[in-house]
Amino acid sequence: MGAGSDDSRALARYTWPEVQLRSGREEKWLVIDRKVYNISEFCKRHPGGVRVISHYAGQDATDAFTAFHIDKQLVGRYLKPLLIGRPLAKYSQACS
Repeated sequence: MGAGSDDSRALARYTWPEVQLRSGREEKWLVIDRKVYNISEFCKRHPGGVRVISHYAGQDATDAFTAFHIDKQLVGRYLKPLLIGRPLAKYSQACS
């Protein structure tokens, strides 16, 4: 199961182009395990540094996330409040 997978909120659906647009200085989104996260504010507090996490803004960061975060339960606590939605089904392959 992916990080934040126990979240029961109704989640918004986003197209892949909508996610890709959020890769600038002001607004940053990324996808992990087919879930969209708004990291705009969190990136400033990211333990690995703003540059590391910002590199993946507007992209699918699942592979990097999996490689760098061993304790999924711990990291899931940080991800849960950042979860804003899911990619639309027709875009999910581009996000995985």
